[in-house]
Amino acid sequence: MKLHHIERSVLLPYAVSDMFELVSDVDAYEEFVPWCQKSQVIESTDEYVVGTLQVQYAGLTERIVTKNILKPYKKIEMKLLKGPFSQFSGEWRFLDLGIGSKATLDLSFDVERHLLISLASHFIEKSVEKILHSFVRRAQSQLVECE
Repeated sequence: MKLHHIERSVLLPYAVSDMFELVSDVDAYEEFVPWCQKSQVIESTDEYVVGTLQVQYAGLTERIVTKNILKPYKKIEMKLLKGPFSQFSGEWRFLDLGIGSKATLDLSFDVERHLLISLASHFIEKSVEKILHSFVRRAQSQLVECE
């Protein structure tokens, strides 16, 4: 088993609080995240959100359930509850730059099913930038730039 690690960042002209709210809105993911067919919040408190994503790629459909621990306007820690990974952790980090923000998506994972290791690893590594940019496009269409 090989643990894969991916980290990508983007600079944005939007407030940290706005980006945090956009990323924590799991119910909306199906509207803009690539390959996400369905997204739903199962449970939500001020401290965390449990959400499920149904993802389809290359004829495979997987359901991923995570508990997202909310550290308002700083980070969102993702912990796997159910899905095709033997190990999975991730976090979104947000840094206030005064004239905007920096958003970082950091993922570590290993795939549970041997036959899917190559496909899933390749898919996730190639897709993280596309997914990150889907959040950028969503921010561009939903948020007001800092002044």
